[in-house]
Amino acid sequence: KPYAFLADSARFAADSVAVQMLPKVTLSAQAGFQDPIGPIDETIQQNTVSVTASMPIFDWGQILDDSDSKRKQSQAYLKNLDQAKADLWRDWNKSQDLLRSNRYQEKLNLTAVSETQQLSQLTYASYKAGGSKYLEVQTANFQSLTAKVQAVTNDIQMLMQLSVLSSLSGGSPQSTVGSSQ
Repeated sequence: KPYAFLADSARFAADSVAVQMLPKVTLSAQAGFQDPIGPIDETIQQNTVSVTASMPIFDWGQILDDSDSKRKQSQAYLKNLDQAKADLWRDWNKSQDLLRSNRYQEKLNLTAVSETQQLSQLTYASYKAGGSKYLEVQTANFQSLTAKVQAVTNDIQMLMQLSVLSSLSGGSPQSTVGSSQ
């Protein structure tokens, strides 16, 4: 929106500068009594009407240059507005793609957490029965913890993308969650 306001402002400024090329007409009228100046002691009523017309002759080049400059500035603001819109759509689509990817990864992470948790439990049961070594139990526990950390990291990335989408749309995160599914 700021680019649109700046463009309008520059366009209006160009129009106001261009108006300076038009002729200016001034009309004035005056009526009044004047005291005598001289030997005759009479009060005289004097009425005056004047019309003045002026037109810039020597400033036309400067006025046209200034007006053109402001129009070009307005066009530049509009171009910046178009670029800002394109950037906004690009960022929106990128965030949507990343959110979809994170949602797909979330399903994979849930499966990985479940499988590594089961593996950890089976390895511990095997260790208690004497079939596995302590290091194998620690490795299984570490894999389970790593899967949980990856799942949480993915959840954080999803929340960041929802925040980006919310900020780009100017709405609340709840409206973004419902629209992106």
